[in-house]
Amino acid sequence: MIETFASPTRVGEISRFDAETLSGAAAYLGAGQGTILFVVDPRPFPVRDAAIAELAKTKNIAVLDRVVPDPKSADIDAMAEAARELKPEIVIGIGGGSTLDSAKAAAMLLANGGSLDDYLGPNASRVAEKKGPLLVLIPTTAGTGSEVTRFGVYTARTGRKYTLASPLLRADAALLCEELVASLPAPLVAMAGYDALTHALETLWNKNATPLSDLLAEKALAAVYENLRAAWEESNGRTVKKNSSSACFGLLRAANAAGVAFDKTGTAAIHALSFILSEEWHLPHGAACAFFTGAIYSRNSKEAAVAAKLARVARRTGTAAETDSDSTAAAKLGDAFETLRADLKLAARFAELEGFGQTTDARKTAEIVARFGTSLDDPKMKNNIVPMDAESVRAVLEEKLP
Repeated sequence: MIETFASPTRVGEISRFDAETLSGAAAYLGAGQGTILFVVDPRPFPVRDAAIAELAKTKNIAVLDRVVPDPKSADIDAMAEAARELKPEIVIGIGGGSTLDSAKAAAMLLANGGSLDDYLGPNASRVAEKKGPLLVLIPTTAGTGSEVTRFGVYTARTGRKYTLASPLLRADAALLCEELVASLPAPLVAMAGYDALTHALETLWNKNATPLSDLLAEKALAAVYENLRAAWEESNGRTVKKNSSSACFGLLRAANAAGVAFDKTGTAAIHALSFILSEEWHLPHGAACAFFTGAIYSRNSKEAAVAAKLARVARRTGTAAETDSDSTAAAKLGDAFETLRADLKLAARFAELEGFGQTTDARKTAEIVARFGTSLDDPKMKNNIVPMDAESVRAVLEEKLP
């Protein structure tokens, strides 16, 4: 994975997960005999739990597990307060994106103090100024790329989701473990994998794009697309499988590469809109991103520079012929992504959302559109290569209503 050269985070790959690996990670980063603090989600995970229990026989460890999807600032504040008493030398986050983001924020608060809400939103009263303790992040889902980014996504006490961006959130090291993604359920593969796909896409059509970010994102986008269906089919067709899944690990590696890419640019309109969908209808993040991908793709791919990038990916994946024009190749790639989304059973219309209903009158339509108004103030929306105003957002939403 030569693309990890572009990341300040050291990335390692391992096949099995055990106490020796955890101990080695701490030692190689320079940790001594201080407390090792684990941030995990509260669900049982036998492989993870066994390794931590074994490590506890020889090391001073503590475990915090106040983690929920779309992590809440109140929970992270509570973990940070507990961590201050523990004075950890190293923090190790093991889990999906919510867990990794929680570990990032808790480590940051250890060094900088205050409440996480102080750092969130356009009117934040504080910024991170100090690096926290050593931080190792170990993903257990194949999608978020959080283990290599300077971003964390958090739900403030107001209920709003915000992206916090700071180089001081970055992990010192990340471990990609094949065993940890060997038994992912198919719906999680679909949502997390499509999230990774949007990370690469939004790097390509980002106002902050550079030749380096393009190089990273084109390769990552092709890798996510080439691995996602295989990983989903593999997960969907098994009940219990003890051996590692090469397709899921391939997707994890691709998602990590997408994380290295969007760390350079941030995300854009898909993610800005997805936050509102998650806030208001509690749709999981990856599914919320998939919901808006086709509509935003069709707009951004009309830009010649964006179409050229997408065309290179289309030809690289065999989705388009070498003789196709850039616009034709980009359109074929977009169609392939929409086919993949549908096959993965990810919604793209409000009527497909659980509990939404099949009919929408003019008043309800207006209410829905109004709820998305705050997305226009999101810095991510301003990263989009094609300007998105209120009318643009309304048009996107009306396409998705009955």
